[in-house]
Amino acid sequence: MAGWLARAKRIQRELVQAVQKLNSPRYGLDVLLYRAMRVAPSLQASNSVRRIKLPDGRHVTYRRNRGDIQSLREVFLDEAYRLPSGLWPRHIIDLGANIGLTSLWLAGRYPVERIIAVEPVPENVALLTRNLASNDVPATVVQAAVSPHGGTGSFTTSPQSNQGKLGPGDLRVPLVTMGELLRLLGSRVDLLKLDIEGGEQALLTQGDTSWLDEIDAIIAEFHPSLVDYPRLTRIVADHGFRYCPASTLWPDSMDIFVRA
Repeated sequence: MAGWLARAKRIQRELVQAVQKLNSPRYGLDVLLYRAMRVAPSLQASNSVRRIKLPDGRHVTYRRNRGDIQSLREVFLDEAYRLPSGLWPRHIIDLGANIGLTSLWLAGRYPVERIIAVEPVPENVALLTRNLASNDVPATVVQAAVSPHGGTGSFTTSPQSNQGKLGPGDLRVPLVTMGELLRLLGSRVDLLKLDIEGGEQALLTQGDTSWLDEIDAIIAEFHPSLVDYPRLTRIVADHGFRYCPASTLWPDSMDIFVRA
């Protein structure tokens, strides 16, 4: 009973936030749909496209699936990518950009001058490009997966649009290295956003990691069930970062590393 009560309160809070923060009863309905999809996955099959207008006049386009709905809640309602005071990034690399929600939120919150948004799944890239271009976000979209090595790789897609990852799968995707992304950005990285569904293990343990020295802050969603989480946080911290573990700065905060 206590579990159901807690879940009901969270849903109620999300519905209120959908109206207060997004001014979108339509998204509120999708919050309810998100819960229904958990017990009836067939509801996700339509994957229909939604478009909502944010209170600041910008627009967000997403699909009616659990991945997109969850990401919208995480980014715009929970504000999981909020940064500590004193960080005002202008140059950003977004690894695992998905449909562009984090890049869009960061560009609306901070004095962003340029974003490199990296995403391998073609269906996600289409919405990523649309969301950033239609809101005049100064971004370059790179259709690839980040990897310690270049070339091409296999990618496993998921019905939940935010859970695809490098690994045995039918989709072949280009691979891009951090060195290539740094050259494309053409400047020091004020902020690296990292959410690549376990790909962080190879990125941080294989090959040259000196690229970390070119970054001033990292906000990351690690995946402890897929990676050696303590080892990865130590590797990053050892490159001169102060480590703020997830949920220690405020509820729902990500792992954050700030150049010491």
